[in-house]
Amino acid sequence: MPGSSEPVRPARVVFLGGVGEVGRNMACVELDGRILIVDVGLSFPHAEMPGIDLVLPDFEYVRERFDDVEAIVLTHGHQDHIGALPYLLRELDGDPLPVYGTAFTLALLEGQLEEHQVRDRAEFRQVMPGEAAAVGPFSMRFLRVTHSIPDGMAVVIDTGYGSILHTGDFKIDQTPLDGRATDLHALAEEANVEMTRSLCFGACAVSPNVVVMPERVWYSYVFPEYAAPVAEAIRHGKALPGLAQHVPPMIRDAVFQKLDKG
Repeated sequence: MPGSSEPVRPARVVFLGGVGEVGRNMACVELDGRILIVDVGLSFPHAEMPGIDLVLPDFEYVRERFDDVEAIVLTHGHQDHIGALPYLLRELDGDPLPVYGTAFTLALLEGQLEEHQVRDRAEFRQVMPGEAAAVGPFSMRFLRVTHSIPDGMAVVIDTGYGSILHTGDFKIDQTPLDGRATDLHALAEEANVEMTRSLCFGACAVSPNVVVMPERVWYSYVFPEYAAPVAEAIRHGKALPGLAQHVPPMIRDAVFQKLDKG
């Protein structure tokens, strides 16, 4: 009929892990038949799972629609948000998949992809909080958030039905080790946007009070004494004396890569 149009395909958010559990964080935002994946994390087995080394998200939804996947966005570098990506890329055929993340997150990821021999299946697209990017039908904005690892970010995805705010893991820390606090002003601006939907993540956020952390650890699998030299290096934009001696090679190399890229 003249003047008729095809039905508008609704935006959809599908979680493949990370809901009601710690770990396996993976969400798919679907718009106009295309898919944007936010985080691809793993979890570790419980005592009642003998013989299991790692627990991955359920890839079936994505496996059946690999051709519809536009890109992947990583909110930060913890294993429960990036650790399953090498296993997903193993199943990928065709062109490399764009992977958006901050410098530190991508530096941590790169070694894992090389270890699994799938580095060539990912096209790294480095972004910074405060920047914006567009891929396919997805328009994204990145916001600074503080977590127990540096270079975390939230992502805002605009749709015709409103904006989707995916915070990633974050905390409200007024004195973060790297001096980069959660951008509360930007989050407040997003709250004022009509029809914004917030997907908010935080483990153990059960206390309404201000909590003083006796030990601050940037990387969850690192001893607390590593936090200070890494923090100083990032804060001052240079490799401080003693960094190589005090920090494990994987983390040290990721820090140096970030410093080299600014």
